Amino acid sequence: MTSQNIQLTSDLASFVEKQVENGRHYDASDVVSEALRLYESELALEDQQATAIRGMIATSRQAIAEGEYTLIDGPDETNKLFIRLTHRMI
Repeated sequence: MTSQNIQLTSDLASFVEKQVENGRHYDASDVVSEALRLYESELALEDQQATAIRGMIATSRQAIAEGEYTLIDGPDETNKLFIRLTHRMI
């Protein structure tokens, strides 16, 4: 395992100390390691979500190119679409 020195704000340092004091983690290194594992997981999830969104965008663009869309013109049409979509989810 590689050793590194990091600087923390006083608030973060206090948080780390409390986590060790209350027995949740063995030492400061354990607290930081857990935080980094969680951050890594969040980044991986973010990447998965971005990939899914890009896929939806590509599918939508293809549908539009093929004429598979509904033109919404004005508040009445927007409300009708909202109601239709809401009922589809139920």
